[in-house]
Amino acid sequence: MKVIFKKFPFLLESLFVSLVLLIVFQLFGEQQLYVFTNDSGAYLLNSIELKVPGDRTVFYSLWIWFLREIMGIESLFPVVFLPFWMVIYGLSLVAKHLMMRAQIRENRIAVLTLLAVGIWISGAMWIVTQIMPDIFTSLLFLSWYLFTVSIKSNERQLAFFWGIIMVISCVMHNAHLLVIIGLFIMNRLFNKGTINVRYKRIYNLIYVFPLVLVMGSNLIAGNGFSLSKNAPVFLVAKMAENGILKEYLDENCKTETTVLCQFKDSLPEHAWDYIWPSDGIHMKVGGWYHTDSLYRSILQGIIADRNLCGELLVASIKATFKQLTLIGVGDGIISISDNETIRKVLTIEYHYQFHSQGLEKKMNTNFSKLNMLINAVMISLLILLVVLDVWLKRLGENSSIFIEFSLMFIVFVVLQAFSTGALANILMRLNMRAVWFLMPLMLVLVIGEMFHVFYIIRIWFLKKYS
Repeated sequence: MKVIFKKFPFLLESLFVSLVLLIVFQLFGEQQLYVFTNDSGAYLLNSIELKVPGDRTVFYSLWIWFLREIMGIESLFPVVFLPFWMVIYGLSLVAKHLMMRAQIRENRIAVLTLLAVGIWISGAMWIVTQIMPDIFTSLLFLSWYLFTVSIKSNERQLAFFWGIIMVISCVMHNAHLLVIIGLFIMNRLFNKGTINVRYKRIYNLIYVFPLVLVMGSNLIAGNGFSLSKNAPVFLVAKMAENGILKEYLDENCKTETTVLCQFKDSLPEHAWDYIWPSDGIHMKVGGWYHTDSLYRSILQGIIADRNLCGELLVASIKATFKQLTLIGVGDGIISISDNETIRKVLTIEYHYQFHSQGLEKKMNTNFSKLNMLINAVMISLLILLVVLDVWLKRLGENSSIFIEFSLMFIVFVVLQAFSTGALANILMRLNMRAVWFLMPLMLVLVIGEMFHVFYIIRIWFLKKYS
């Protein structure tokens, strides 16, 4: 056991910190420990049915099913705790790596305390405790960064470990698959000469394997050889939101009548209002099972039209930028009583009646005030990240590692914003799940660098006046 903890520093400490944060969140946050959205009901129900859906991957539901049916744990606690533990462990290692390169002396207790404070003030606990795959977005970045660093430094065991975590994180959400494709392309372009030849096969395999798993699950389920069977639904709904579908229908309905033509003047403002209402346009034109050819023909027509394709590109850039500017938590959160599916699954599978008191605490959090604070702190930390990069570059203290981290973080956040905002929905929580961990990490680095500077000044002062 001692050998394991020596090879994997911070593993035990991060377990303790994650437990403490979850307990404090439940005891003093005045809300239920587990946070639900309407999508949580779909994930929980599918953990019983275990069908491969067309609009999302099956693997988060499979994660819930595995813990309940295979491990025999009739509690949602490990569903949120285990990935959170890995996030704090990953954050600790990233902080250690960056501090070491900046020649900042490491104090484990101080690092973990600052990380815990940073996580708490970031509002991330509202993401961590969701019965949703959102926590795996931040885990995807951390595992990708640590996997890349381990491969470059020829640390085979660490590379394999973080590679596995990276694959698991990636398959939890369809948006992650688009992100990983972008990351793979970026790595092929910029890390081509830095990867040891012996590791190139496993390096490529880690990036490809999530796509194989998702495509394979869809193929076995009869959804075809695709990453998402219902991707055309979301893309057409997004084009209804940005106005491109209206332009396409206005032009093509003059010569060719389709079932969508009757709705061209009443398209909803938001993509989700097109897809999800039982009396919405999507259900009226055929629903999930009878619209595939219709939507594919529309998409082909838009892409083939030079003007509309150009507008689509501009709309995608605007949507990505808008997603990047939204930072906050709380949107979409519901109480258990608002969703009959959640209540039913908790009652049958998790014996809900025996611990209803702990799950039904009233939420009194003012998310508008919390999000104003989060926005102010996040903007300040982004500025500090730039200042820190410039400061270390001028000092010549291994600034390249910080610049590399900053660029990797920016690329990841932009790709994530594109895969959600430009192709699906623009929501605060979708961007927040990719940026929140910068807050605890920067807290550690900035305070660590301040103490490092004070230490240098102290040494200079002693030398000068001793």
